[in-house]
Amino acid sequence: LAEFLDKNAARFMSPEYRSLSILYLDPDEVAKELSPSEENIKTEYQDRLSSLSVPERRRMEQILLQDEDAARKAYAALNEGRSFAAVAQEVSGKSEDEIKLGLVVRGDLLPALADAAFSLQKDRFTEPVKSPLGWHIMRVTEIQPGHEPKLEEVRKQISDDLARDLALDDL
Repeated sequence: LAEFLDKNAARFMSPEYRSLSILYLDPDEVAKELSPSEENIKTEYQDRLSSLSVPERRRMEQILLQDEDAARKAYAALNEGRSFAAVAQEVSGKSEDEIKLGLVVRGDLLPALADAAFSLQKDRFTEPVKSPLGWHIMRVTEIQPGHEPKLEEVRKQISDDLARDLALDDL
C-alpha cells in the first residue's frame, strides 16, 4: 500500500486553498469625499500667494562703464536723441547683443539698479547709477506686468490639494 500511495500521491491530495484580503487605499478617491474649511482655504491661499504670484518683468539693456565722466557723456549723447545701441558701441565697445540683459525681475538686480530700472517707463533710460560693478545706464524695452491671482482663480486647486492632504492624514 505504501508503494501505491507513493506512486499516486497526487490523486489523494486536495488542492491548496489560500485566502487573501486586499485593502486598497487611494488618497485621491478619499479626497473626493472631503472638503476643507473656508478658513483653511484662505489661510493656504495667503501662505501660497508668493509662489502663485507672477512678478513684473522688464526687458532691459545696459551700458556699463567704469568711469563716471564717460557715463555722463554717454547719458548726454542719449539725451541728444542718439540710439542706445550706437552710444553703447561708441563708449563701451559692446555690440547690440552684448548690452541686452533680457527679462529681469526686481530681485535680479542690485537694489540701487532695481529702483532706477523699475521706476522707468518703456523705452526710457536711467541717469548713470553707481554700483560696485561701475556706472550703469539702463533702458527698458518691454514691460510685462506682474499678476497676483485672486482667491477665486486658485480656489479649486487649493481646495483639491488640502483635501488630498486631509485624505492622506485620514488614511
